[in-house]
Amino acid sequence: MILLLTAISTAILGITTIPNRSSFALPIVAVVTALGTFEAFINGRPRWVLMEETQYRLTRLRDNVDYYLVTTPADGLSKQQLDLFYAEQQLIWADAGRRWVQFRMPLARVHCHGPAKAGKASRRGGTSAGQSNEPN
Repeated sequence: MILLLTAISTAILGITTIPNRSSFALPIVAVVTALGTFEAFINGRPRWVLMEETQYRLTRLRDNVDYYLVTTPADGLSKQQLDLFYAEQQLIWADAGRRWVQFRMPLARVHCHGPAKAGKASRRGGTSAGQSNEPN
């Protein structure tokens, strides 16, 4: 969308037959600037990658369950093994949920509650030696 608005504003400025073309193009440029700034705060790429990874892990788990069910005779199916598959599924969802929250609220997590897994931040807003504000 930003690229499209940038192209439109450039085209408007380049067409000399449009009267008061700067009156049309400059507000579009302002919107592009505002969207570009806003995008830095809502960058969805890390969350997209997280969901791709989660989908991969769940698909792999489903393949393992399918293989187990197909290769094991009905009388040999183990509730313990099925419970392990279920526990792994719950861990995948818990991990995805935890990481999703980290991506959604990085500023609140770092500035209000201290960095994740790093204990308390120093009084000046930094971290102790060897600790990072970056999500894991």
